[in-house]
Amino acid sequence: MSNGARLEKKGASKWTYTALTEIGVEFEEECIPLRHFKNAFNERLRNADDLVRRKNIIMSETDYNLSWNYKVPLKTRKRQEQIRTIIQDLGKLNGAAAITENGEEATRGHEIERDSEEYIRWKTNLKEFFKGLWVILHRSGKPGAGVYTKLFDAFSRIVCLYPEPGNMYRRGIMIGGKEINEEATVRFETLPLFMESNSSDDSTPATLDYEPKLLLVTQVTTYDSFRYSWKPGQKFEQKHMASKVKGQHGIQLLIEIERSLFRRKVFGCICIGTYIIITQLEVNKRYAQELRDGKIQNPVKVKFSQPYDFLKEVDRKKIMDFLILISCVQSKHE
Repeated sequence: MSNGARLEKKGASKWTYTALTEIGVEFEEECIPLRHFKNAFNERLRNADDLVRRKNIIMSETDYNLSWNYKVPLKTRKRQEQIRTIIQDLGKLNGAAAITENGEEATRGHEIERDSEEYIRWKTNLKEFFKGLWVILHRSGKPGAGVYTKLFDAFSRIVCLYPEPGNMYRRGIMIGGKEINEEATVRFETLPLFMESNSSDDSTPATLDYEPKLLLVTQVTTYDSFRYSWKPGQKFEQKHMASKVKGQHGIQLLIEIERSLFRRKVFGCICIGTYIIITQLEVNKRYAQELRDGKIQNPVKVKFSQPYDFLKEVDRKKIMDFLILISCVQSKHE
């Protein structure tokens, strides 16, 4: 491996795209449709009815006649306008149900159990998201990665995902005899499954079958990680992501693949500001052995989606649909 001499000193923050390609991991040139990332999660879905019910609650109710089209950061005048809009949205959320412009309760062709635990959890998390956004919009200056991490964390909870800080556990991988360590920003792992007790004694508690597996490893960064003046609606290519972002996220995917729920396949997410990009890396046995030996002959590719802005209505609905699927797998998986 040509870069072997430098691996010993290389930490997570030092990885660039050039360094990543030297160990045989490359990004595809162009993005692919979001639907191509869904198949693996659909195969792990235990109960399709849970997915339908959760979508009924989250997708149908999240709009709630809310404005939702926000932007961070903003100039002072527009920021004040959005703060007033958030206050209005929070007021609407305190109502019992979504209301149409005519003042009538909206109907959607299905029943929503508004006293269910899932509904209450969703509504509470949605309120907390808007409260967090309200606080952020009050701050002056250029937001750092921590601001967008807080927003992404809160947004993931709206779709009933359970995020964990990426630095909770030390992760590493052996490359050419050197241990490389990495800390993601946010991680999503499978949650405990309570198995039914085999005992006829009702007092016997259910057993806990829990070997956590990774669903999604996430890197959060700021808007300036976009390159070549990329704008929404423009074809998204790997050149539009900063070298450091691709390098760091690529090594994150590689490190986490052994802990992934999916065989030799790992999924990730790059969050640039409020834009979510889904990623996938699949590794074969040959590459895994070459990586351990430090002699890469057969590179592997990282696939990625277009960016979806979770503060914009059209983008938000598309990415929420995908993340709701992941949340169902997280809580009830095969």
